[in-house]
Amino acid sequence: DAQVRIMWAKQNALGKHEKKLFVSRLRAYHGSSVAAGSLTGLAHVSGPAANTSLPVSAICAAHVRCPHYWRERLEGETEAEFSARGA
Repeated sequence: DAQVRIMWAKQNALGKHEKKLFVSRLRAYHGSSVAAGSLTGLAHVSGPAANTSLPVSAICAAHVRCPHYWRERLEGETEAEFSARGA
């Protein structure tokens, strides 16, 4: 949460009020705060399935694919093909 607040304050001070997008990897663990739940990008943490009244979508985050071959590979895909698809 502290890093989110610091970056928001910096962008506001620079007059870039709309520039508040964070890029985060899916499945990345960012802690247990409201901001962290949004940055994690997992539906059970930050999506409608979380069944929470907390404003976890208040943090604007773009999520990129998790580089985890075992969990994210396509059927029959080699590790080299997986890496090339992610590059």
